[in-house]
Amino acid sequence: MRGFKLLFVMLILDFSFLYTQEQVLENQESNAVGQTYDRYADDFIETDLKYERKYKRGVYVQASLGGSIHHANFDGSYINNPKASYNSLELNTMVGVGLGYQIFFNAYNGLRIFSTTLYGDFKSPKYKDNKPFYIVSTGIGLDYLVDFTKGKNPLGYFIGFGYEWNYGKFLSDLKSSPYILDTSVFNTHGFFAKTGFSKTFSWRHRIELEYRIPFYSFLNFSGSGVDRNNNSFDIHSAKYNSYGIISFSYAYIFGGRNAN
Repeated sequence: MRGFKLLFVMLILDFSFLYTQEQVLENQESNAVGQTYDRYADDFIETDLKYERKYKRGVYVQASLGGSIHHANFDGSYINNPKASYNSLELNTMVGVGLGYQIFFNAYNGLRIFSTTLYGDFKSPKYKDNKPFYIVSTGIGLDYLVDFTKGKNPLGYFIGFGYEWNYGKFLSDLKSSPYILDTSVFNTHGFFAKTGFSKTFSWRHRIELEYRIPFYSFLNFSGSGVDRNNNSFDIHSAKYNSYGIISFSYAYIFGGRNAN
């Protein structure tokens, strides 16, 4: 009987040992599979991010349509107007084209440099009887880009700044005003800021809604005296500027790789 019990105990110990070895082998195989999967996943993610950066990096061209909010303010007496005063805001049509280069550091953050040319009207019922004048603005700048999602159809946000130069019939007419004796009150260039939201489709096609505001006035003048035509004037305020441009644009991106 004692020998039978001893044999039974030995069988149990052998079974336990074999079971333990089996578990160890299974754990080793599981760890090996897990490590292989992790390496594959890491390689896939790294490759995916590398391709995504290439898709998003490159030259782009842009076309835009929108409106410029022009402000005209005058208060004073001049020539045959013993007292004239008006303060108006007008939304005038604007079209534009742009060219730039963008680069992404990862799937979400990037930068772009840009150059834009905008063409718009300046019309106000209070200025020269609503006669249309044109303004052309050429600017350069830098944007910080954020995509909220990964993939080829991300929703994004951008914010940036730049410097622009203005010319055109409106500025020539404004500068020719006889009471402008000091050209330092007249400005045709300055800094601007911009912000907006974007939506990209299939890496290549991006639409944007943008608000752009300049930090300067075309004219900001007050004074009294005799103008270049020997007419007296007493102007408390003469200010003409833009409160910003609201635009909708389409951009095509020439990325580093072919995208579907």
